[in-house]
Amino acid sequence: MRPNLSPLTLALAASTALMAATFASSAQAEMSISLYGGANFSPHSTVDYDFNNGTSGSDTVAWDGESFAYPPYWGARISYWFDEMPAVGLALDFTHAKVKADPLPADFKKLEFTDGINYLTLNAMYRHDMDNGWTPYVGIGAGLAIPHVEVTDIAETTRTLDYQVTGLAAQAMVGVDYAITDNWSAFAEYKMTYGEVDAELDGGGTLNTEVISNQVLFGITYKLF
Repeated sequence: MRPNLSPLTLALAASTALMAATFASSAQAEMSISLYGGANFSPHSTVDYDFNNGTSGSDTVAWDGESFAYPPYWGARISYWFDEMPAVGLALDFTHAKVKADPLPADFKKLEFTDGINYLTLNAMYRHDMDNGWTPYVGIGAGLAIPHVEVTDIAETTRTLDYQVTGLAAQAMVGVDYAITDNWSAFAEYKMTYGEVDAELDGGGTLNTEVISNQVLFGITYKLF
């Protein structure tokens, strides 16, 4: 049985666990929370499918990011920087990216993840404080792909509309942060995230693809301590 979990529930649960662990580890370390928005772009990928009516196939699909259609692209991150090595940290990152097949393959009436090709990742981070307010950083991490699978075949014998944990995710990021006050900062970032989509379809059947999200994002950060 596939899990039917809200990605926000997973993100909040993981964030709570990380916060509890870090508060317990060191009162002198740095911890912050970030919110961001922007745009995501995905290259073509191969979609393999097997519907419950016996139809199966493989198509190369072009994806439209639909970053600004409701609900828009957004993300949240909680970061922890070690007291002993202030340039090194960990970041739990939740990203609500989106893709929609355009044009649709012939056997589909709907093929999209517009309520999210969501990613939840734990990332190793490195930053360089330039002592002038600017702090470039890089990160790399891995986690889970949690898309909202929206699939209907052309005969409408298969309709799927639910969240699924469909496989692994991996990502890399590079960005720069600028301190506005002691507690507030703004940042700009480029991030690339890879996600496996091994989805189960209602009534039987499967859909398999890999989605790469190239993301340009801007956000704000608040330092908790």
